[in-house]
Amino acid sequence: ADSSNAHVGLGLALAKQSKLDEAVRHYRRALELDPTNVHAHTNLGLALGRQGKRDQAITHFRTAIEVDPRNANAHGALALSLAIQGKFAEAIPNYRKAVELDPKRADTHFLLGYALARRGELDEAIVHFRTSLK
Repeated sequence: ADSSNAHVGLGLALAKQSKLDEAVRHYRRALELDPTNVHAHTNLGLALGRQGKRDQAITHFRTAIEVDPRNANAHGALALSLAIQGKFAEAIPNYRKAVELDPKRADTHFLLGYALARRGELDEAIVHFRTSLK
């Protein structure tokens, strides 16, 4: 059976082996079968980001968030892609949403702290850096 989730699973395994072109093909096939598959959009975005295709990655993270606004991973991945492009003002609200949805993720607190520090918002940055150390 040609299953969207099976293609996502295969894509994940291939991406872990750094076979990104093949992983991307499977994520795209998953989306052909189910355009609302949040995991396919998020993981396709991650793979595209690893290939340096940030704008395409951002499009898939935004689509994942449209489909499931409560997906902390998609918010965090979108924020990271924006931050890598130096768009900290756009990244911060997405990091904040990711932290709100999944407050125990130390890495997201750290990245939010970093983005805030880059914007000169040091008091709030310190709070998130401290939280990331707990």
